[in-house]
Amino acid sequence: MVLRALIPILLLLVAEPAFTQFERTHVNISCPCTLTSSDGEKAELAFGISNNRDDVVDELYATLAIAGTRLSSTSQMVDYTAFVDTVALNVNVEPHSAIDSQSFELDLGAIPEGTYYFEVLLHENEIVGGNPRLDSIWFEGEWSAPISTLSLRDANYLIDSDDDGIDDINERLEGTDPNDPNSYPPDPVIDILFLHEEFSFEHYNTSPNSFIAHVLAVTNDIYERSNSPVQFRAVGVQDSSEIPEISDGESLEESRYLELLEEYDADIVLVYRTRDTWCTRR
Repeated sequence: MVLRALIPILLLLVAEPAFTQFERTHVNISCPCTLTSSDGEKAELAFGISNNRDDVVDELYATLAIAGTRLSSTSQMVDYTAFVDTVALNVNVEPHSAIDSQSFELDLGAIPEGTYYFEVLLHENEIVGGNPRLDSIWFEGEWSAPISTLSLRDANYLIDSDDDGIDDINERLEGTDPNDPNSYPPDPVIDILFLHEEFSFEHYNTSPNSFIAHVLAVTNDIYERSNSPVQFRAVGVQDSSEIPEISDGESLEESRYLELLEEYDADIVLVYRTRDTWCTRR
């Protein structure tokens, strides 16, 4: 299975559209950034701001957001994202200048029981859904709710204290020593379950297994020559006679998709279709 080292990357890819689907601007959050709470009700958010515009920035807001899983009414863990609180910063940042870290108080409110990552958004309109959104940062690590205390810092994946090519955050996730260059996680392997309709590979004039083996060999070679320590591996190849749910262009139900992941110990499921040459997740 894929290493937990990839979880923060995947989380960013999945959660980005929910909160930060915007282009970077000339007004940015400056870190180090912290999020702390001593009682689980009020939180203190601290960060600096840089302004590379030609005009004064004087109407800024920060919104705290969460992304993770919560406990549903049926006692199941389900995906959950929400905005927690928005605060007016009441600061003036002169053109082409910066202000040092300042603290702002937020209400944590009633965060549902679950496990979450925290993110802060910087924006110019009081309503977070408005434009423009200026910048955002994620805080390191998951946190469980109900919350009694918080002590978080910004997730800086550029810090590699021992220069071993693995950032400190992922070393901590994997239980290796971020200060020892001889202590680092093994290279991640992504296990893929391939599904295909009956005649998906007919126009390639080869068998499904041969085609998939070729795709994996080329992909792994590209990553290796790019000095990217990631490998992809097939854990199964099944057609629509064995997985009839994909017949006639139908998508897998989420429950069936998760069932297949568990059955084959796979990280992802890829489906080849007969009518085109596209490959989809499910």
